Amino acid sequence: MSKIEICVLIFVSVSILEAFSNTPVYYYYDEDYDYEYEYKEPVTKKAQEDYDLSELVKAWKEYIKEKNSEDKNYECDPQDDSYRTADLEQCDRYVECNIKGEESIHLCPDGLVFEIKQGRCDYPAKVNCTGRPLLQKAKPSKNCPRSNGFFPFPANESCQKFWDCREGKGYLQVCPEAVIFDSHVDACVTPDQAKRPDCRAKTFLGFECPTYKPEETLRFGNHDRLPSPENCQRFFSCLKTGEPRLGACPRNTVFSAKTGHCADPDTVPGCEDYWKEKLKDSDDYAYYDG
Repeated sequence: MSKIEICVLIFVSVSILEAFSNTPVYYYYDEDYDYEYEYKEPVTKKAQEDYDLSELVKAWKEYIKEKNSEDKNYECDPQDDSYRTADLEQCDRYVECNIKGEESIHLCPDGLVFEIKQGRCDYPAKVNCTGRPLLQKAKPSKNCPRSNGFFPFPANESCQKFWDCREGKGYLQVCPEAVIFDSHVDACVTPDQAKRPDCRAKTFLGFECPTYKPEETLRFGNHDRLPSPENCQRFFSCLKTGEPRLGACPRNTVFSAKTGHCADPDTVPGCEDYWKEKLKDSDDYAYYDG
């Protein structure tokens, strides 16, 4: 260490001692790098409380960082904590820099990719891999094209079923009625919201809405509601775009085409006995008897 560096070290050490002792401390520096303390009158408690070391400590940290940068050739820029940066070409690879400025390359678990903002691996539907198209070689297993992720069934088999793969093991999942699985968002959504041309609403729901003119006013703002031709409880919400969404009335009610709302079965012609027939073999049948 140079004489200047030793002076800085002595100054900081003594200043810290001053802040936490009952007396101020004075020092001097000689040619042999020795230093001594000389104690004076005690300082007041208020003077100690007013003594703020934060700026001094900050300056010392900056000095050490600059000194280390001069003395060492780092692989990456060291910071107070380790951090991760994205690989420039491969979306599931990232570089980690530790506090010593040492660099290491890592891969996300197969099927996951590196999310830059959060600095962690996540599902592809949540990550923008633009400009980083490359991926590691897949590690497929039964029902899982990759070790991790969500993978839909072929549309000719099911638009609702998908595999939830975790570390190479697949778990069968099924979306609720009237919605399908969309791998673009890794979620169950209505057919008109999904980006699956092989699972279009008309094909999946078996219902086609009327064609509406752009200036046409619908009963419920951006949509109309039409009864299902096969089920008194169900109805279709038809959007201006012509895409249907399936809905269902609560238990013990049926859909009224006249009002566009759910109603008592006795008020809807042709649906008076719908729930009696539906529940005739259940314990709830007595509710309708007589």
